[in-house]
Amino acid sequence: MSIQKDLSELVRHGLISDDQYKGILDFYLTKEGQNKNRLTLIFAAIGAIFIGLAIILVLAHNWDDLTKMSKIVIAFVPLIVSQILCGYTILRKYGDILWRETSAILLFFAIGTCMAMISQIYHIADSGGSFFLTWIALCIPIIYVMKSSAASLLCILGITYYNLAYGFRQQETLNDFYYYLYMLTILPYYISLVKTQPHANYTFLHHWLVAISVIISTPVIIHQESYVVVLTYMTMLTLFYNLGTSHLFIKVPTWANAYKILGALGIIILLLISSFYTFWYEIIKDFGIEKTIFSKEFLLAIIYGFGAIYFYLKYQKFKFVHFIDFYLGMIVFTFIFSINGYYPYIWVNLLALAIGVVTIVGSIREEKLGMLNFGLLIIALLIICRFFDTEMSYLIRGIVFAVLGIGFFVANYFMIKRLRENE
Repeated sequence: MSIQKDLSELVRHGLISDDQYKGILDFYLTKEGQNKNRLTLIFAAIGAIFIGLAIILVLAHNWDDLTKMSKIVIAFVPLIVSQILCGYTILRKYGDILWRETSAILLFFAIGTCMAMISQIYHIADSGGSFFLTWIALCIPIIYVMKSSAASLLCILGITYYNLAYGFRQQETLNDFYYYLYMLTILPYYISLVKTQPHANYTFLHHWLVAISVIISTPVIIHQESYVVVLTYMTMLTLFYNLGTSHLFIKVPTWANAYKILGALGIIILLLISSFYTFWYEIIKDFGIEKTIFSKEFLLAIIYGFGAIYFYLKYQKFKFVHFIDFYLGMIVFTFIFSINGYYPYIWVNLLALAIGVVTIVGSIREEKLGMLNFGLLIIALLIICRFFDTEMSYLIRGIVFAVLGIGFFVANYFMIKRLRENE
């Protein structure tokens, strides 16, 4: 072993004692044994899955020749076996995360398999997604009983798929909010992960999956007044940003802070899209105060907006400059949306420009190179967007690009120089 050789050398040089040598070696041997056991269990689970798939294929080949009772028994066998495995895990292996996650995953898919086979045996049709709703509802308790992050992620994926596949087809108001109802049932487990295991990989995966799921699922509720969804997105993305800058995520690696990253990027993308006159043309034509206020989209915007303000007031010190920053820019945008008959695209351009400038100034004060480049990128993209709705010769456009390139180079040069001086 390499570690044993290194420790022996440390003993020879008198850097550690014999007792320390034995203690350190025992620690690494125990750790290595645990890793080997986990690896064995992982490959055992993979092998079990392949064996299960082989059995399914053999049964499928002879499925039509089986009696109905035989089919029912076969449908319940995976469910019963996975439940026994979960019971054994709870009684004997509850402290082993690998046992909990593996058995929870098997039970999750066993439930779905059993439901699908019973539906096929009795020819139960599913045209409205009730199969997925029932499947996820039966699997949500697994999250809490097994304390399984994998089951939580699978349930989020399942309800997101249901929302995207079937949500657009539903006309009843209640169906639009099934997604949010199911997500609320998973929320307590997610919150406990953030509080108890803030640096775990499963927690990082939850950050990204929950954020992306909410973003892509929001359009499903635009059956009523679709033009209001821009306001819904702005408040939702502001909520994400303020949540990502709270103390709950202050020690989270930058790449894992999905809410701050997606919130900032989303706000800028939304502002760039709404900086065009054509974007506001349909809004101005369809806009009405009464139908806007009583729409589902506006209701969600209010909920997201109050959430964003709550996290801002709880974790940030109020500054007027935050009205032209990611923190409270939604308030200015909401005002622009409400007076959309008075050149809204001009005001949006000014808001996006102000956010870019504030970001650059903040990066200089905090000496953050990535933040500086993000601010420069905002201004650069805003200028590029104006190429599409203004008459400019290729010469002028070329000069503008050259100036932008020089600006990036000069700003980065002086920032790097300043960072080296402060080292």
